[in-house]
Amino acid sequence: MSAYTDVASTAGAFRGGAHEFLSKPFDLDDAVALAARALPEDEAPGGPDAGVEPASATGTNGTPQWCGDPAARNEVWRGSGRLVQ
Repeated sequence: MSAYTDVASTAGAFRGGAHEFLSKPFDLDDAVALAARALPEDEAPGGPDAGVEPASATGTNGTPQWCGDPAARNEVWRGSGRLVQ
């Protein structure tokens, strides 16, 4: 997602591994549809797990817990930090 729609920004995003390019302002329904297309079939809305309650996001002591792979999450955080600079 970017506020920059010039050719250089778009090309750079795809060279960097972007699956799609969504420019701002965007329609929320379009963004949701784009995210659904990017997810593997079994994770997309309406996939095999549709309607299944997600696991609790809190630990046994009631504190919030992170979900997912911490290494992958940290990679995303680092990448977003580089984009902001």
